[in-house]
Amino acid sequence: MKEKSLAVILSSPALYLLWQAPFVRKKLAPFLVHNAGKRSAVILDVGCGPGTNVPHLLPLCDAYVGLDLSPDYIAHAARSFPGARFV
Repeated sequence: MKEKSLAVILSSPALYLLWQAPFVRKKLAPFLVHNAGKRSAVILDVGCGPGTNVPHLLPLCDAYVGLDLSPDYIAHAARSFPGARFV
């Protein structure tokens, strides 16, 4: 039953974003602290999902590129964050 519930969450970009919301800042905290005050030319986010990290990373770079295997996640991210590139 747990596998089925997880599959439902992972199949929906909106549900995945809700599921990840409480953890995003914590998982990015080491990166954000290490790069405080620095700007990157490009940030490559491998496994970007539906754009979970974009609001936190896009302001830190000149160009953001998100990669993911899920076409649904990529489509959702591209609609939500037109200033970024998703593949």
